[in-house]
Amino acid sequence: MQSLKYMLLAAVSGVLTALSQTTQSWYLAFFCIVPLYFCIFYQNVKNAIKCFFLSMTVYHGIMCSFLLTLYDYLDLPFLLMLAICIIVVAAIALLQSAIMLAAVYPSIKTPFRSRAAKIVAFSACFSLGQFFMEIVPYLSFPWAKLENALSFQPVLLQSAALFGGGFTAFLLLLLNGLTACLFEALYRENVKRTLAISAVAAVGLSLVTVCGAWYMLNKTNGQTIPVAAVQGSQEGLKKNSQTTVQAAEEYSALISQIPENSAELVLLPETAFPCELSENVVNMLPNDTPDIVTGCIYESGGKRYNCLAPLRCSDSVHLKQVLVPLGEYTPFFKLSGFTSLTPSKTDDCIFVGGRKYAASICIESIYSSLLSKQISDGGSMILMSTNDSWFKNSFAREVHFRHSILRAVEYDRSLLRSGNCGISALIDRNGFVTAAQYGKQGTFITANAELSDTRTPYSVWGNIFQLPALLFVIRFYVLTAVIKLIKYFENRRSI
Repeated sequence: MQSLKYMLLAAVSGVLTALSQTTQSWYLAFFCIVPLYFCIFYQNVKNAIKCFFLSMTVYHGIMCSFLLTLYDYLDLPFLLMLAICIIVVAAIALLQSAIMLAAVYPSIKTPFRSRAAKIVAFSACFSLGQFFMEIVPYLSFPWAKLENALSFQPVLLQSAALFGGGFTAFLLLLLNGLTACLFEALYRENVKRTLAISAVAAVGLSLVTVCGAWYMLNKTNGQTIPVAAVQGSQEGLKKNSQTTVQAAEEYSALISQIPENSAELVLLPETAFPCELSENVVNMLPNDTPDIVTGCIYESGGKRYNCLAPLRCSDSVHLKQVLVPLGEYTPFFKLSGFTSLTPSKTDDCIFVGGRKYAASICIESIYSSLLSKQISDGGSMILMSTNDSWFKNSFAREVHFRHSILRAVEYDRSLLRSGNCGISALIDRNGFVTAAQYGKQGTFITANAELSDTRTPYSVWGNIFQLPALLFVIRFYVLTAVIKLIKYFENRRSI
């Protein structure tokens, strides 16, 4: 019965953690891990591990549940399609939970002398687990990030500019640990401990808020330029069947509606043109338009790439590095007979209108470190192009958008986002959404975007914050392996 109670607490923690990112209930991030902390504090290692794995499975299962909406895109019987989607969601949730457990296990297993040390170790290892989901070969999918809960609270998000979103998650986990200790002190009616913990939590939260506000207010203003983001309205399979002429007609009509002199740069969605750019494509759009950057297909050396390129300068392109499995990339596609795009090994800025811009296409925006090279190469703003029509009306559209906000803060860059069927927006250097279209209709937004050449500590040092936790985890597993080897050989000698 006691074990069941803790398993229930673990599941509740997973639900709350997911709700903090999929709804407007951002404040849940300050205590969503508290039930999980109790599961770890008051149980033996074996049961604590079970609770953690359950909590993460529930959490990642909810975060990936939007994939269930893809069932009607498969040309299979309904029940079979639904079963396939459920299996895929379950497999992703279990895989991501296993990755998180691999990172957090050493902090649960190690017998720390104090509760504070255990909370710090767990928080650092949890953040490291999120980082592992970004770098694990072939299976990376860093979709669920605790720090995304604060995407619409830019003042609290500024710590991401220091050491990345993982550092923000670390701070949130520390506050969750303090809250757990506070509840314990209240339960035990320990007044002094309650007051002390409350004071530490209040000072910590106040410090994060004040530092974030100070950092925002002391930024040097940069040059501003008028920009526009145009979004299409063709959903899912309809977009796939859209011809080049039809796409040109749709975007030409929308671009023509942009008021004169209200945009020096216009951004179109991912694969707005489902073909390679050519003179015929260029001629289909108005000739008196400003610089246009569009999603299209790029062909080179017999390979096809998803790319973002200036309409009138196809030599300056950003080729997509991370492809969507089974959507853009089919494993062993040469054997299966399906066509497949090629992931790029380069990471180049887009050069247009005499300026360099960092670029990100769709799923690339959920990887925090992918923009680092482009920012160091002089990208003065981030252009983010996507096709979110596959998400339908699910929460995935907003979760994907939250990642874009975090990238703007991490790199201190304005981010112009164009999404087919939304969300299209301009996010400023501090993470505030200055203009946005959340609907699915064909439309556009215009705003003034601030350019920047400053470098945040995160853009210079990268994920160095993860190094102490990584060394701790490596040391734990190496020592464990050595101890087991020693015992093995000792047992062999005694036989």
